[in-house]
Amino acid sequence: CSLISYLRELDAMGIASAKIEGRMKRPEYTAAAVAACRQSLDTGQTDPELLQKLEAVFSRSGFTDGYYTGQRGVAMFGIRSHEDVLSSTERVYRSLHALYKNERPSVPIKASLTLQEGQKGFLQVTDHEQHTAAAYGEVPQKAEKVFWTPELCQRYIKRTGGTPFYVEECTVSVGEQLAYTASAMSAMRHTALEALLRQRTQRKPVPFSPVAFPAANTRPSRPPKHYRARFTNDKIPDDFLDCELIYVPLTLSDASLNRLMDRGFAVAVEIPRGMFGIEEKIYRRLQAVQRLGINEVLASNWGAVTLAKDLAMDIHGGFGLNITNTAAVEQAQEMGLMDAEVSFELTLAQIAALGGRLPLGMIVGGRLPLMLTRNNPADNAKKRSHEAYLQDRKGMRFPLQTYGSCTEMLNSVPLSMADRQHEIKGLDFTVLRFSVENSVETGEILTAFQQHTALKGSITRGLYYRGVE
Repeated sequence: CSLISYLRELDAMGIASAKIEGRMKRPEYTAAAVAACRQSLDTGQTDPELLQKLEAVFSRSGFTDGYYTGQRGVAMFGIRSHEDVLSSTERVYRSLHALYKNERPSVPIKASLTLQEGQKGFLQVTDHEQHTAAAYGEVPQKAEKVFWTPELCQRYIKRTGGTPFYVEECTVSVGEQLAYTASAMSAMRHTALEALLRQRTQRKPVPFSPVAFPAANTRPSRPPKHYRARFTNDKIPDDFLDCELIYVPLTLSDASLNRLMDRGFAVAVEIPRGMFGIEEKIYRRLQAVQRLGINEVLASNWGAVTLAKDLAMDIHGGFGLNITNTAAVEQAQEMGLMDAEVSFELTLAQIAALGGRLPLGMIVGGRLPLMLTRNNPADNAKKRSHEAYLQDRKGMRFPLQTYGSCTEMLNSVPLSMADRQHEIKGLDFTVLRFSVENSVETGEILTAFQQHTALKGSITRGLYYRGVE
């Protein structure tokens, strides 16, 4: 994705900063991207040769403008072919190296030089943030033939190459017919600029007063008593009848929902995690399921919470609410939630340390969502298959599931905490998420969970032990 040509438009909107993605990129790519952005922002145009080189080190097949223009579809997906990789030759890299060989001077400073007979040379520099640094030099001597003029002094002081500074204003006070060595003048300038640079790196701390949160309430020290299950269809085995709650898609038909309730399931409907313009449709569907006798919902974004709250429904918070601390727990309770799943980016120790009175749960089984995207990557496939997935360089497949107006990419292997349930503290319930599993796999997961045994095959523990680095 590249919005280089839109930078001036973004600036006019009031956008104060733009991010350049540079993770796992060579310095040449970063230099080319920064230079292209700078040109576009300053002049409204970008050197075509520079853009060609930028494409050569990233994607010769071209860039897309992502979601910026609101045009979704196949054209939004960039393609990096084998030829793209080969096009990133060392010759192109060498030519881009010149872009960052020397630091770009971007910090304006004011300089004041004094050279007077019998006194040490004195140079003072000040930046626009009022940082000031100074340096003394040698004592000038009387010149026999060649002497320093104000113009010559300014020319030497303005030689700031290799630093982030450039001199926008320079005042000079120099005595008549004084001799001074060029090396002494350069040393004085170097010392002053180095001192100014050190000052700029020593930023004053921003005043901050910690917010005093209420003392954490004691949460259950025992393992969770209840469990819930989330499904993407109505094919739910009777083995799950002892679930505290069954989450099913809001889009299930009335007939399917009625059948589940007739079989004895405690049913709650899941509002899509990404809505993007279908809020009215969701609101009407919530009204319809209320008429069926269902008044419980799973909401994984605050917009969904607002819709359900407006209908006075019982709201269970999903992982998408990103509850990671006690303040968030208490805020969720104030918003009227019945209970909530904590973020699966927390460790077990962090979960156990949570306070608040709101009942909490965590996901203990199933494929964790890794990404939520409005545009379905499967649309870019030459041939759509029944089971859509993305495949990485190691051959691992990441299933894709569309719900609402968005598509979720799921992990390539399931999470399982079945044999570690005794280590879960401070929670009231756990959640099993079923997405792409067949009936056999669903049964194996439930059996492992009920018997507290390890799930066969490849699994992940998620971030519950290692946390977010």
